[in-house]
Amino acid sequence: MTETYDDVGAQQACLAAEHAAVYVYGVIGGRIAGLRAPADVVERVDESYEFHRGRRDFLDQAIRDLGADPVAAEPAYALPVTPASLRQCQRLARYVENRCTQTYAYAVSLASPQTRGRLALDLAATAVRAAAWGARLDAFPGRPDL
Repeated sequence: MTETYDDVGAQQACLAAEHAAVYVYGVIGGRIAGLRAPADVVERVDESYEFHRGRRDFLDQAIRDLGADPVAAEPAYALPVTPASLRQCQRLARYVENRCTQTYAYAVSLASPQTRGRLALDLAATAVRAAAWGARLDAFPGRPDL
């Protein structure tokens, strides 16, 4: 049986998720500025924003290196909640990290062995980030059904 891999598709899915994460953390960062959030929360938001920007930029270049055009960011993204409190900001951060974790889990299943390792590291990083925001850790991050 011959395995079929889709490195472009796997990375495009992750890039789309990273575009959304950067947008969401921009919203969260703007909102917590007026909420007098504790310094550790502000720092975690800043670190998360930078992490997702870095992944976005890396994936954009990786897709270009494969000869494909990277998926563009949407002008805006629908949020499950418009955060009006620190608690809602934290819930939104958990939500976006869980969504990224699910996307990376899916991408790992599509990717070639050469690409899979990098995506698996990003899967782990988003799962840890979700846990830092209070998410429950699953045995198989991104696949709560297993």
